[in-house]
Amino acid sequence: MIIGELLLRDYSLVVKDMVFSEGEIFGNASLKLKPGVNAIVGKNGVGKSSFIRAIYNSLMCDSSNRKKFSNLLDKSKIKLDLTISGEEFLLNLVPFEDNEIEQDILCLLFDPCSLIPEIQNLFNQQDNFNELLEALSSVPLSEDDLKLASFITNTEYSSIEIINIEDEYDSFPMLPFFTVDREGVKYDSRNMGLGELSLLYYFWIIDYIRKSKSNCLLIIEEPESFLPPLIQNRLCDVLAMTLATEGTACLISTHSEHILRKIPRSHIHIMCRILQQTKFFNAASHFERMDVLGLMAPKKDFCFTKITQLICLLSRLLKFRLYLF
Repeated sequence: MIIGELLLRDYSLVVKDMVFSEGEIFGNASLKLKPGVNAIVGKNGVGKSSFIRAIYNSLMCDSSNRKKFSNLLDKSKIKLDLTISGEEFLLNLVPFEDNEIEQDILCLLFDPCSLIPEIQNLFNQQDNFNELLEALSSVPLSEDDLKLASFITNTEYSSIEIINIEDEYDSFPMLPFFTVDREGVKYDSRNMGLGELSLLYYFWIIDYIRKSKSNCLLIIEEPESFLPPLIQNRLCDVLAMTLATEGTACLISTHSEHILRKIPRSHIHIMCRILQQTKFFNAASHFERMDVLGLMAPKKDFCFTKITQLICLLSRLLKFRLYLF
């Protein structure tokens, strides 16, 4: 599924413009965004992680899945121009301070490269962890949710149970702990592979969005970590379904051509450092900069009016007929 094909939706949350000021890295950088999904690409070391973390820190709330990052490299302030249900707002934010945001915005971050090893280490290094689990209740996935998890991971599970661990870890207000059964073989988050744990956490994030009544911004950093091309495509399919059905806004940083092929050029933004300043270029009009990175994206923006095709594709995903090719 092409994520661009879903951009005809009326999104409850649309981040339109970002303007940075006063920082040494981002300085006076500005970025115009499109509704739905926006991708950030650039060379290693150009500042993509600092950019992602600055945005997350600025919009993080009590219901977010991670606490603030304390080691930001840049001290830029950020001005966000956004709309919520058609009403425009201008937010002046400081990533390294607590921001009082009156609008109902839920910002979530999925950054598997750093997140997944960290949470697995937390589970394995905690001395009283089994006692902690015994004091908490587990929730088995429904049949439909089990099919979705199986589709994302390309694995046929007999069952999956989730324990949500709240207020136990300084960096995470809540962490899901997974126990899975595959044809009689049971294992959990402590001893499963990083790719599998990453995908189950991604499923948990998607489910969190589905159950939330807030206006959601999902920030994703290098989701291709630990994942082969087939699974990267499935991750995009589920993301496309979520954007379409929940009206979620998404900001994604990636090096993966498999993911970028799903996103129209006009929604891809190339981050560069020019004369010690950060600049953003839209791939639709500066595609030669994508070539320098060795990346490809759709040759043109896709027609967003294929309503019949869209409904068919969404129906197939919602009924999970695509899992386990």
